[in-house]
Amino acid sequence: MKVTITVDCTPHEARAFLGLPDMTPLHDEWVQKAKTIMETQSFPQSAEEMTKTWSQMGVQFQDHFVKLMNQAAMSAYKSSKDL
Repeated sequence: MKVTITVDCTPHEARAFLGLPDMTPLHDEWVQKAKTIMETQSFPQSAEEMTKTWSQMGVQFQDHFVKLMNQAAMSAYKSSKDL
């Protein structure tokens, strides 16, 4: 048997439903800092260094998220085998 459930909601509603924190203030602060750096520093190297630093954080988060999803999938698979 296959069941499909479609949920129509905004990203904000989805985060609230899943109990995830509202990261809007943090995002706004980062965007403001990026704008300030871009406006005050005209060196291309500075922008490149900033991008490298921020992209590393993104890669680390992505790796952590993939590991988390793999663990959840393996748990679900093991639980279904026990049934």
